[in-house]
Amino acid sequence: MKEAISSFRRAVAVRSHDWRGHFFLGSCLLETGDAAGAIKALGECAKINPNHAESWRRLAVAFGKLGRIGEARQAIDRALELEPNHSDGWAIRAAVLFQSREASADIRECLTKARQLDPANDRARQLEAMI
Repeated sequence: MKEAISSFRRAVAVRSHDWRGHFFLGSCLLETGDAAGAIKALGECAKINPNHAESWRRLAVAFGKLGRIGEARQAIDRALELEPNHSDGWAIRAAVLFQSREASADIRECLTKARQLDPANDRARQLEAMI
């Protein structure tokens, strides 16, 4: 993963206007646990390409890992605005609501939507087991 991160850092340095380098760098950083670095890279990606829903979903996860719940909620709401029928988006929204201690009915509604769209959604199943 170190090599991938190094490669994407070089790609971003050479082609800073290309959202894909920022996206893949942010994704790798998120995967390695560097949520702050992921937010920076994915935020740049979202600035360059504000209609890339996956960037917003991953931003929501990264913000959530740092306890920045308000920003996580804004990011996942933007992702769902762009792709309202994305199962993982609804599961992430449920996780953000759970983390913010929202009403369990709202969380269950998101999980139901996620499972209707994809009955095998792992994130939704894991959160259902927790609540």
